[in-house]
Amino acid sequence: MRQVLVLAGGLSHERDVSLRSGRRVADTLAHSGYEAYVRDVDPTLLTAIKTSRPDVIWPLLHGASGEDGALRDVLGALGIAYIGSRPASCRLTWDKPVAKALVGAAGISTPAGMALSHATFRELGAPALLETVIDSLGLPLAVKPARGGSSLGLTIVRSTAELPSAMVTAYAYGDIALIERFIDGTEVALSIVEDAEGRAHTLPAVEIVPDGGVYNYEARYTAGATEFFTPARLSGSVSASVAAAALTAYRTLGHQHLSRVDLIIDADERPWFLEANVSPGMTETSLFPMAVEAAGRDAAGVYGAIVERALTTT
Repeated sequence: MRQVLVLAGGLSHERDVSLRSGRRVADTLAHSGYEAYVRDVDPTLLTAIKTSRPDVIWPLLHGASGEDGALRDVLGALGIAYIGSRPASCRLTWDKPVAKALVGAAGISTPAGMALSHATFRELGAPALLETVIDSLGLPLAVKPARGGSSLGLTIVRSTAELPSAMVTAYAYGDIALIERFIDGTEVALSIVEDAEGRAHTLPAVEIVPDGGVYNYEARYTAGATEFFTPARLSGSVSASVAAAALTAYRTLGHQHLSRVDLIIDADERPWFLEANVSPGMTETSLFPMAVEAAGRDAAGVYGAIVERALTTT
């Protein structure tokens, strides 16, 4: 029986989401015949890993502690197989402006935007700076931390008066705020898994329709706050184009084993890349498990296959 250590928790703002994800994955793997258990991250972790030597580690930490590549550097140094993208890929993906630049250079549309550090915001003076931002990008805008997940710190700005507070909200979660032109359209999430030969495949797109019109933290993790359509209500040609865009982002950012790519489809049926996630949520309201179900696949089988794939690529 293979032993799988699921890392969940940590100290990020997304700790609760991570713990819920970890418990669900461990329970699902147990139904597939794996000995799966969950551990939090603390000063005893490395000693415990060296002592128990699990066959595979599945990091399900969200936020910087699990997605900026540092933890995976350490896991790699331990010489134990682990699931997910390698450290360099994580760093590229975690920094949203960098990910946007790379995916945009690969030919995928991404909203016009700018990344402003808190220092720049203070030094140039908020009134003149924000006036320049609106003159350049127009309204409405999406403002969010340049690094982070679960839409924490996200604000949709529809008037000039709303922008200063949106910047303050974003800076509460990091030193750099990403300001993007808001694309009105159908938001979809494309989950991606690799087969036994390492070929990446998209699962059915999940269409996201939040009650309040914005897919923020509360809309993500409050049962009933968002309506999901799986598969998304897209034509065959649009489904193909969003799947192709997601796979391009996956390969461009160097993802491995699994990930999720978020896009929005405008009125002209053009997909726009928003961001990608190397550690998708696995809670009862998360998009990756929804996509697995929409594909008609058993979660236990999919997660087990991911574990086996990790054993052959380390």
